[in-house]
Amino acid sequence: MDRIADYRRWFAAFEACVADDQWGRLEALLDPDAVYEVHGLPTPQRVVGRAAVIAGFARSIRGFDRRLAQRFQQCTATRGDGPDRVLAYTYTRYEHPGLPSLGFPCREESQWREGRLWRLTNTYEPQWVETAELFDWFGRHGPALGLDPSYA
Repeated sequence: MDRIADYRRWFAAFEACVADDQWGRLEALLDPDAVYEVHGLPTPQRVVGRAAVIAGFARSIRGFDRRLAQRFQQCTATRGDGPDRVLAYTYTRYEHPGLPSLGFPCREESQWREGRLWRLTNTYEPQWVETAELFDWFGRHGPALGLDPSYA
Protein backbone atom coordinates (compact mmCIF):
# COMPACT_ATOMS: atom_id res chain seq x y z
CA MET A 1 0.00 0.00 0.00
CA ASP A 2 1.19 3.48 -0.76
CA ARG A 3 1.81 5.13 2.62
CA ILE A 4 2.09 8.60 1.10
CA ALA A 5 -1.44 8.14 -0.29
CA ASP A 6 -2.53 6.98 3.18
CA TYR A 7 -0.96 10.07 4.73
CA ARG A 8 -2.65 12.35 2.23
CA ARG A 9 -6.02 10.73 2.99
CA TRP A 10 -5.32 11.25 6.70
CA PHE A 11 -4.36 14.90 6.19
CA ALA A 12 -7.49 15.59 4.13
CA ALA A 13 -9.72 13.85 6.70
CA PHE A 14 -8.11 15.79 9.55
CA GLU A 15 -8.64 19.10 7.75
CA ALA A 16 -12.27 18.16 7.10
CA CYS A 17 -12.69 17.54 10.84
CA VAL A 18 -11.18 20.93 11.61
CA ALA A 19 -13.73 22.49 9.25
CA ASP A 20 -16.88 20.69 10.46
CA ASP A 21 -16.04 19.27 13.92
CA GLN A 22 -17.08 15.75 12.85
CA TRP A 23 -14.14 13.96 14.45
CA GLY A 24 -15.65 10.50 14.15
CA ARG A 25 -14.40 10.24 10.56
CA LEU A 26 -10.89 9.69 11.96
CA GLU A 27 -11.83 6.46 13.76
CA ALA A 28 -11.43 4.23 10.69
CA LEU A 29 -8.04 5.79 9.91
CA LEU A 30 -6.49 5.38 13.37
CA ASP A 31 -5.12 2.21 14.93
CA PRO A 32 -6.87 1.37 18.25
CA ASP A 33 -3.51 1.83 20.01
CA ALA A 34 -2.71 5.12 18.27
CA VAL A 35 -0.14 7.42 19.86
CA TYR A 36 0.13 11.15 19.21
CA GLU A 37 3.12 13.14 20.45
CA VAL A 38 4.18 16.75 20.13
CA HIS A 39 7.82 17.73 20.66
CA GLY A 40 9.44 21.13 20.78
CA LEU A 41 6.76 22.87 22.83
CA PRO A 42 7.36 24.17 26.34
CA THR A 43 5.16 21.32 27.59
CA PRO A 44 5.51 18.12 25.52
CA GLN A 45 2.25 16.39 24.73
CA ARG A 46 1.54 12.63 24.51
CA VAL A 47 -1.87 11.05 24.02
CA VAL A 48 -2.43 7.28 23.78
CA GLY A 49 -5.40 5.34 22.39
CA ARG A 50 -7.67 6.12 19.43
CA ALA A 51 -10.46 7.75 21.47
CA ALA A 52 -8.01 9.85 23.49
CA VAL A 53 -6.14 10.96 20.37
CA ILE A 54 -9.35 12.04 18.63
CA ALA A 55 -10.56 13.84 21.77
CA GLY A 56 -7.16 15.52 22.06
CA PHE A 57 -7.27 16.80 18.49
CA ALA A 58 -10.77 18.17 19.01
CA ARG A 59 -9.76 19.81 22.31
CA SER A 60 -6.70 21.50 20.83
CA ILE A 61 -8.56 22.77 17.76
CA ARG A 62 -11.35 24.19 19.94
CA GLY A 63 -8.91 25.73 22.41
CA PHE A 64 -6.58 27.32 19.87
CA ASP A 65 -7.48 27.25 16.19
CA ARG A 66 -11.18 28.09 16.52
CA ARG A 67 -10.44 31.07 18.75
CA LEU A 68 -8.58 32.75 15.90
CA ALA A 69 -10.32 34.26 12.89
CA GLN A 70 -8.61 32.27 10.13
CA ARG A 71 -6.55 29.10 9.91
CA PHE A 72 -4.77 27.81 6.85
CA GLN A 73 -2.71 24.63 6.87
CA GLN A 74 -0.97 22.87 4.03
CA CYS A 75 1.33 19.95 3.62
CA THR A 76 4.40 21.33 1.88
CA ALA A 77 6.45 18.14 1.39
CA THR A 78 6.18 14.39 1.93
CA ARG A 79 8.45 11.43 1.46
CA GLY A 80 8.46 7.78 2.36
CA ASP A 81 10.75 6.99 5.26
CA GLY A 82 10.69 3.20 5.20
CA PRO A 83 7.90 0.77 4.32
CA ASP A 84 5.44 2.01 6.96
CA ARG A 85 6.62 5.55 7.65
CA VAL A 86 6.00 8.94 6.09
CA LEU A 87 7.81 12.17 6.84
CA ALA A 88 5.89 15.34 6.04
CA TYR A 89 6.35 19.03 6.58
CA THR A 90 3.32 21.20 7.16
CA TYR A 91 2.92 24.94 7.40
CA THR A 92 0.12 26.56 9.39
CA ARG A 93 -0.85 30.23 9.30
CA TYR A 94 -3.34 32.06 11.50
CA GLU A 95 -4.89 35.48 11.11
CA HIS A 96 -6.79 37.45 13.72
CA PRO A 97 -8.02 41.07 13.61
CA GLY A 98 -5.60 43.50 15.19
CA LEU A 99 -2.79 40.96 15.59
CA PRO A 100 0.23 40.15 13.44
CA SER A 101 -0.05 36.99 11.35
CA LEU A 102 1.26 33.81 12.92
CA GLY A 103 2.87 31.18 10.69
CA PHE A 104 5.13 28.22 11.42
CA PRO A 105 6.32 24.90 10.01
CA CYS A 106 6.01 21.50 11.62
CA ARG A 107 7.81 18.22 10.99
CA GLU A 108 5.25 15.42 11.04
CA GLU A 109 6.29 11.77 11.20
CA SER A 110 3.66 9.09 10.75
CA GLN A 111 3.94 5.36 11.28
CA TRP A 112 1.39 2.93 9.89
CA ARG A 113 0.27 -0.50 11.03
CA GLU A 114 -2.10 -2.67 9.00
CA GLY A 115 -3.20 0.33 6.94
CA ARG A 116 -4.01 2.56 9.91
CA LEU A 117 -2.14 5.45 11.44
CA TRP A 118 -0.46 4.04 14.52
CA ARG A 119 1.92 6.78 15.62
CA LEU A 120 1.96 10.49 14.74
CA THR A 121 4.69 12.78 16.00
CA ASN A 122 4.71 16.52 15.41
CA THR A 123 7.95 18.36 16.07
CA TYR A 124 8.46 22.11 16.24
CA GLU A 125 12.18 22.38 15.64
CA PRO A 126 13.87 24.73 18.15
CA GLN A 127 16.42 25.90 15.58
CA TRP A 128 13.71 27.24 13.25
CA VAL A 129 13.18 30.99 13.52
CA GLU A 130 9.43 30.47 13.13
CA THR A 131 9.31 28.29 16.25
CA ALA A 132 10.77 31.13 18.32
CA GLU A 133 8.29 33.52 16.69
CA LEU A 134 5.44 31.14 17.58
CA PHE A 135 6.45 31.13 21.25
CA ASP A 136 6.84 34.91 21.28
CA TRP A 137 3.46 35.45 19.58
CA PHE A 138 1.74 33.02 21.95
CA GLY A 139 3.32 34.66 25.00
CA ARG A 140 2.18 38.11 23.91
CA HIS A 141 -1.32 37.30 22.61
CA GLY A 142 -2.36 33.83 23.82
CA PRO A 143 -3.44 34.70 27.38
CA ALA A 144 -5.62 37.64 26.31
CA LEU A 145 -7.38 35.42 23.75
CA GLY A 146 -7.74 32.50 26.17
CA LEU A 147 -5.79 30.20 23.86
CA ASP A 148 -5.14 26.65 25.06
CA PRO A 149 -3.52 24.35 22.48
CA SER A 150 -3.14 21.40 24.87
CA TYR A 151 -4.38 17.94 23.95
CA ALA A 152 -5.27 16.60 27.38
